[in-house]
Amino acid sequence: MAIYSRLVGGLGNQLFQFANGFAQAQRLGVEHILDIRELTGIKSAHDIYSLDQFSITSKIGDPNLLPPARSENQLRYFLWRGFGKNPMHFREIGLGYNSIVSQHPDNIYYHGYFQSEKYFLNHAIALRKQLKFKYKPSPENQNWLTKIQSTKSVGLHIRRGDFVKIGVDVVCNAQYYSRAIDLMSQKIGTKFDVYVFSNDPEWVKTNVDLGKKTYVVASNGPLEPVEDLRLFSACQHQITANSTFSWWGAWLNSSKEKVVITPTVWYPDNKFPELDIVPSSWLTV
Repeated sequence: MAIYSRLVGGLGNQLFQFANGFAQAQRLGVEHILDIRELTGIKSAHDIYSLDQFSITSKIGDPNLLPPARSENQLRYFLWRGFGKNPMHFREIGLGYNSIVSQHPDNIYYHGYFQSEKYFLNHAIALRKQLKFKYKPSPENQNWLTKIQSTKSVGLHIRRGDFVKIGVDVVCNAQYYSRAIDLMSQKIGTKFDVYVFSNDPEWVKTNVDLGKKTYVVASNGPLEPVEDLRLFSACQHQITANSTFSWWGAWLNSSKEKVVITPTVWYPDNKFPELDIVPSSWLTV
């Protein structure tokens, strides 16, 4: 028997999907299998399997042994979703934490995002071991890492790119970052350096003034999100965007002294009021 996780989306989404499946497999003492068939790398940088950069022990499923894929045979796919038992399909409804997941038996195929620490909090120690970076950083990234670790550092994430295309209301605005910097100053003191991570670093360089000594980290391209995640998580404290990428960068910072600041509202017009994504120890503005 096994637990199956369907992986889709960018690095942050993949990590949430992995974490939930891994935790359920740990709880049940069964194998964890990843379905990566939708991560083809054809459409965009958010379509690339990225978990091979971590020390995970979960197995990538053999396509011949996985349940039917919708892209291959829609009839078989919908018959399996409705009536299949081997494995049984479970699709997430909404984005809030669903406690029934922690009561599932084995042989479940998870389809959804599962964006809440509550799905894996009881297995956080084992999960952190799985999410150790497998490879050494490049010389340039090592230089950034050394610099970050030698200063009082705050990692700050500004997500533009695809968010700008969706609509300006999705992007965290200047007022959010100003309030977050002020709150961080209250919590850790006013003297700290800010390391900015963004999928639009050139825009940041010409448009963002945080009132602090600021470094824009732009050594990695869109196909290297794990390297940015390593550097972001190495900062002593984090200011996230409404982004699963920076969520995981903050979560992977294991320091008990860290201060994490994140948006109160993650979606425009509070589209998902039941969202359960913010851990209780993080601060919101």
